Amino acid sequence: MKKIYWTIAICTLLLALMGCSDEKEETFKSKETITYKEQEIKVHYYYNEMADYIESVRDNPDEDNETLYIQKVKKAMVEHGEADDPTIMKMIGF
Repeated sequence: MKKIYWTIAICTLLLALMGCSDEKEETFKSKETITYKEQEIKVHYYYNEMADYIESVRDNPDEDNETLYIQKVKKAMVEHGEADDPTIMKMIGF
Protein backbone atom coordinates (compact mmCIF):
# COMPACT_ATOMS: atom_id res chain seq x y z
CA MET A 1 0.00 0.00 0.00
CA LYS A 2 2.88 2.37 0.76
CA LYS A 3 4.24 1.73 -2.74
CA ILE A 4 1.04 3.04 -4.28
CA TYR A 5 1.16 6.21 -2.18
CA TRP A 6 4.80 6.84 -3.13
CA THR A 7 4.02 6.24 -6.79
CA ILE A 8 1.09 8.65 -6.69
CA ALA A 9 3.14 11.24 -4.79
CA ILE A 10 6.04 11.06 -7.27
CA CYS A 11 3.71 11.26 -10.28
CA THR A 12 1.90 14.24 -8.76
CA LEU A 13 5.20 15.97 -8.02
CA LEU A 14 6.47 15.39 -11.57
CA LEU A 15 3.25 16.71 -13.10
CA ALA A 16 3.37 19.79 -10.87
CA LEU A 17 6.99 20.51 -11.82
CA MET A 18 6.30 20.09 -15.51
CA GLY A 19 3.26 22.37 -15.37
CA CYS A 20 5.04 25.18 -13.52
CA SER A 21 7.63 26.05 -16.12
CA ASP A 22 8.50 29.76 -16.39
CA GLU A 23 9.49 29.44 -20.02
CA LYS A 24 6.63 30.22 -22.34
CA GLU A 25 7.49 30.05 -25.97
CA GLU A 26 4.51 31.49 -27.77
CA THR A 27 4.50 31.23 -31.50
CA PHE A 28 2.42 33.53 -33.60
CA LYS A 29 1.74 33.14 -37.25
CA SER A 30 3.58 35.67 -39.33
CA LYS A 31 1.22 35.74 -42.29
CA GLU A 32 -1.92 34.30 -43.77
CA THR A 33 -3.99 34.66 -46.88
CA ILE A 34 -7.62 35.70 -46.68
CA THR A 35 -10.09 35.48 -49.55
CA TYR A 36 -12.67 38.23 -49.76
CA LYS A 37 -15.05 38.54 -52.71
CA GLU A 38 -12.83 36.31 -54.86
CA GLN A 39 -9.78 38.46 -54.10
CA GLU A 40 -6.78 37.03 -52.24
CA ILE A 41 -5.42 39.32 -49.54
CA LYS A 42 -2.06 38.62 -47.89
CA VAL A 43 -1.98 39.66 -44.25
CA HIS A 44 1.37 39.97 -42.49
CA TYR A 45 1.49 40.05 -38.70
CA TYR A 46 4.36 41.82 -36.96
CA TYR A 47 3.86 40.65 -33.39
CA ASN A 48 7.28 38.97 -33.16
CA GLU A 49 9.02 42.01 -34.65
CA MET A 50 7.24 44.33 -32.21
CA ALA A 51 8.15 42.09 -29.28
CA ASP A 52 11.77 42.15 -30.43
CA TYR A 53 11.62 45.96 -30.71
CA ILE A 54 10.18 46.32 -27.20
CA GLU A 55 12.88 44.05 -25.80
CA SER A 56 15.57 46.08 -27.60
CA VAL A 57 14.20 49.34 -26.16
CA ARG A 58 14.29 47.84 -22.67
CA ASP A 59 17.84 46.52 -23.13
CA ASN A 60 19.18 49.71 -24.77
CA PRO A 61 17.52 52.71 -23.09
CA ASP A 62 20.18 55.09 -24.42
CA GLU A 63 19.61 54.16 -28.06
CA ASP A 64 17.22 56.12 -30.26
CA ASN A 65 13.80 54.40 -30.23
CA GLU A 66 12.99 55.46 -33.79
CA THR A 67 16.20 53.91 -35.09
CA LEU A 68 15.43 50.66 -33.28
CA TYR A 69 11.88 50.69 -34.67
CA ILE A 70 13.19 51.12 -38.21
CA GLN A 71 15.69 48.29 -37.72
CA LYS A 72 13.28 45.84 -36.10
CA VAL A 73 9.80 46.53 -37.48
CA LYS A 74 9.80 48.82 -40.48
CA LYS A 75 12.55 46.83 -42.20
CA ALA A 76 10.38 43.69 -42.04
CA MET A 77 7.39 45.63 -43.38
CA VAL A 78 9.41 46.90 -46.32
CA GLU A 79 10.79 43.43 -47.10
CA HIS A 80 7.32 41.89 -47.10
CA GLY A 81 5.85 44.75 -49.08
CA GLU A 82 8.53 44.61 -51.76
CA ALA A 83 8.14 40.85 -52.05
CA ASP A 84 4.35 41.16 -52.43
CA ASP A 85 4.12 44.26 -54.64
CA PRO A 86 7.08 46.62 -55.13
CA THR A 87 4.95 49.17 -56.99
CA ILE A 88 2.74 49.83 -53.97
CA MET A 89 5.78 50.27 -51.72
CA LYS A 90 7.13 52.98 -54.03
CA MET A 91 3.75 54.70 -54.12
CA ILE A 92 3.48 54.97 -50.33
CA GLY A 93 7.06 56.13 -49.94
CA PHE A 94 8.94 53.10 -48.61
